This record gives sequence, structure tokens and C-alpha cells, in this order.
Amino acid sequence: MTGEQIRHAHALLANPDETIASIARLLGVPFHSLQVLEQGRGSESELPAVRPPSRTQH
Repeated sequence: MTGEQIRHAHALLANPDETIASIARLLGVPFHSLQVLEQGRGSESELPAVRPPSRTQH
């Protein structure tokens, strides 16, 4: 996860109406990454990197 994704995730996790699954989908990151982040065990260096989707040219 990028630093920006982590900041967004923290902000969204503070809202009790948001679920980990919905935040993961929104940010395009694995569910497990947000579980680690929510439990306070994750720093940017410990979370898996997310590759941007490949782009095909037309």
C-alpha cells in the first residue's frame, strides 16, 4: 500500500459505518492489508505493495 492509500484507509476506518471489505474494494487493496492496518500492526513497509492495473493500448 502507498502512503496515500494508508492515510485514506485510516480516515475511512475511523467511520464505524464503513466495513473493511468496502474500503479494500474502494482502495483496490487486499482485504488482509486493511485487517493488518486496523489492528495496528501495519506500517507502510510491512504492507504488501499494490501494483497498478495494467493498461492495454487500443
